[in-house]
Amino acid sequence: MRPQISFSYLIVAALFGLSPLLWADTIEGVPVTVLARTPVVEGGRIVTYVRIRPPALPPKPAPAAPPPATTPTAAEVAENARLEAMQYASFDVSVTVHLRPPIVSEIRWRTADREWVAWSNVDFRLLASVTQWESPTTVYGWFPMIFDVG
Repeated sequence: MRPQISFSYLIVAALFGLSPLLWADTIEGVPVTVLARTPVVEGGRIVTYVRIRPPALPPKPAPAAPPPATTPTAAEVAENARLEAMQYASFDVSVTVHLRPPIVSEIRWRTADREWVAWSNVDFRLLASVTQWESPTTVYGWFPMIFDVG
């Protein structure tokens, strides 16, 4: 059996480029079986290759139990029913923001029969985070493609 090597000695050995596997039969506290040590001279240095048997891995932890099923509250049921009754509409919009003063946004979208173009003095870069809004009967959503020029 080999003598126990102190942690500070391993740190000093690592600072000088010496592998602790030359002496210890553990890697980060996991015991290993050294099968062979082969010293090789490379570029004026002696490099020792250490062949070990793969250490046994600890058993996998059991998967976490799924959270218990909860029944929705009356408010959640009412909100879900309200959202299911709504109509949904989405817009595919392309916006070019012209940055020369005054800032002007050019909005383009297509319908089945034509392309629409609108101009606005609103900086549409400020609206990029707004992705959904609703009226009393409809939920509107958009994914704007916003570019800036100038």
